[in-house]
Amino acid sequence: AGILRLEIEKAKNTLNWHPHWKSEAAVEKTMNWYKEVFNGTDALSMCREQIKEYFRL
Repeated sequence: AGILRLEIEKAKNTLNWHPHWKSEAAVEKTMNWYKEVFNGTDALSMCREQIKEYFRL
């Protein structure tokens, strides 16, 4: 399998979209989500909390 390279230029140019989180932060949030859910936290509540955090930026 090759390396997955995500490019956001089309979204930036077409939709005038820009990410709120750098890729490192997004990976950290994803890892934290899996860790918390694995340890028993409700997945839906984790999603809601991360969405709230995202929109507070």
